[in-house]
Amino acid sequence: VGACRTVSVSLLAHDQVEVARRCATRGVDRFAEGDWATLGGDPVVAGAVAWLHGAVVHRIDVASSTLVVARVLE
Repeated sequence: VGACRTVSVSLLAHDQVEVARRCATRGVDRFAEGDWATLGGDPVVAGAVAWLHGAVVHRIDVASSTLVVARVLE
């Protein structure tokens, strides 16, 4: 996400808890399992309730993470 110009967000359903856990875990290959698609060239979870694709407009360092602010494109 550090140098990306766009980001996509998958809005998951209640039965996609395992996908959410895997994506929130550090040190694992988040894309090794599951069904993936692309939106604007970014990976998204296939079968998610919805997706958001946006242009990165700002990055804010917060402790050991980066908060990304994006303008929704689709």
